[in-house]
Amino acid sequence: MQREESPAFSILRASTKRLLRYALSEIARNGGDRVVIHNDQLEMIGSRRIYLTGLLELHTLGLLEVERYPKCHAARLSDRWRNIGSVLDAKMASAVARGPNRVVGMAVGKPTQNAGLTK
Repeated sequence: MQREESPAFSILRASTKRLLRYALSEIARNGGDRVVIHNDQLEMIGSRRIYLTGLLELHTLGLLEVERYPKCHAARLSDRWRNIGSVLDAKMASAVARGPNRVVGMAVGKPTQNAGLTK
């Protein structure tokens, strides 16, 4: 299954898909490696509220691995989206990432091995 056919991709909002396209283009331009995207670059895509929530959702759904720093984010491709088996699972993960009590977070600084959904 391709990323665009996955349940995780199918539930993304238009703004988050736009953010993913931008991140994928930056990753491709960097040769497929980890890329650092500064906040001012992300502000071209949308407001801070939109891109912060979108990056958190992309990280939670396993489409990107995202590390958050004070004025930038480091992103790389992830295959964790393959672990999401249904649209319902994807919607639940998305709701947790976008919810008011955001218990799921992006790695800050050095990524942890247990990045993703926590209980």
